[in-house]
Amino acid sequence: MNSARNLDVAIIGAGPAGLRVAQRLRGTGAAIRVFEKLPDVGGRTATETVDGVRINTGAMFVYRGTKTDELCRELGISYEPVEPRTFGMHVEGRTVLGRRAEDLADLLPISDAAKNDVKQLVESLSAAYRAHGKDLAGADHLATISLSDFLGPLGDEARELIWSAVAGACVGTPDELSAKFGLRYLASFLVRDSASRGYVPEGMQSIFDGLYEQVRDLVSLNTEVQEITANPDGTWSVACSGATVTADHVVLAVPGPTVPDLVPGLPGWKRAALDAIPTPSQTTLGAVVDCTDRPEWADIFYIVTVGTRFHGVTQPRTGSHFSPGDRRRTYFEMFRGRDSPDDSVVVEDWLEDFYRVLPDARGRVTGTFLRRWDAAFAYPRHDRDLYLPGVREPVGTMHFAGDYTSDTAGSHGALTEAERVAEELRARLGEIGTRARA
Repeated sequence: MNSARNLDVAIIGAGPAGLRVAQRLRGTGAAIRVFEKLPDVGGRTATETVDGVRINTGAMFVYRGTKTDELCRELGISYEPVEPRTFGMHVEGRTVLGRRAEDLADLLPISDAAKNDVKQLVESLSAAYRAHGKDLAGADHLATISLSDFLGPLGDEARELIWSAVAGACVGTPDELSAKFGLRYLASFLVRDSASRGYVPEGMQSIFDGLYEQVRDLVSLNTEVQEITANPDGTWSVACSGATVTADHVVLAVPGPTVPDLVPGLPGWKRAALDAIPTPSQTTLGAVVDCTDRPEWADIFYIVTVGTRFHGVTQPRTGSHFSPGDRRRTYFEMFRGRDSPDDSVVVEDWLEDFYRVLPDARGRVTGTFLRRWDAAFAYPRHDRDLYLPGVREPVGTMHFAGDYTSDTAGSHGALTEAERVAEELRARLGEIGTRARA
């Protein structure tokens, strides 16, 4: 295996965080290289083309007012406003849609007690969201309690409904999630907030393809890093693709659970901090459907499902900008966290459940795409603030950036953390100067 000492900064991962760090360090004079094991950039923002339709397989939306929104403006990437018109629930084989989530309970095949619980839940979640806004400004106290604590005791039927809704919208469970995070995502579905989300027609990955174009010469695709070890002089040996590169600084911009595998010598305190930031798996199935004579489907945005193999169904392209009258195809996304079966049975079984939720879709599916994410979404627990200092703390000159080090989540959290780490590195590089290289 060849060895060379030729980098100031080695960045592992060409997802949102890795690309943003590289872009922010460009122009410092530092020798930088981004290592990405896949043939494409963007990480969990991956977009695929199915039957001519661009479908997102991980991250779905640009959340307004976030770092992802800022990056879109910076790159000149436009998006369409997502304008939810309905909220839906599927229980006991019955799907109901309503303009007001508060009205759905009476239509569901559940007991009167459960209907009352659901109404109270919707009212309390919606009221809190409207009071604090989509950023939950002034609601920091909600970050330190669980969503379960906020919701209070529930009967079994209502509990099953809310657990499915939360698992679909947020991946985690109400016991795990902070109330602030749960409110931001789940309640925005309930109130059909049209000022919260944007949809990029070319797909989420196009944002990071645009960022990649600015740092293309710094990125090595199809280059898997096998191991990173510390050297006696404080540098790092990065073993990858038959060679070892020595770097003064390393940035781990990969999913949190993969960090210990890449760095076997990681200190125990760092491993413990990473273990406290859950990043569970998720499976998504995108189904492209012919909607030529189904204009009513334009009103579908999100349907919570109980008793199906997935937790929910969303049509991300909803609102006046995505009217079926202007197109022949749309797509629906089904998703489930953690305990998904083998690929061989997922598509057929999930489609059967999809037809239970939306019977008119049978015979109209023109293509599907299944995606498994082993580490999908580092959702904020209610005790996340206790562990973030340890997760963010460098190990020597090794730095950590991603949604797992953020106090929010998703691509916007990863970008925020990338800017934090890039600023730290710029300061360090400025202090020590960049080594002259042959």
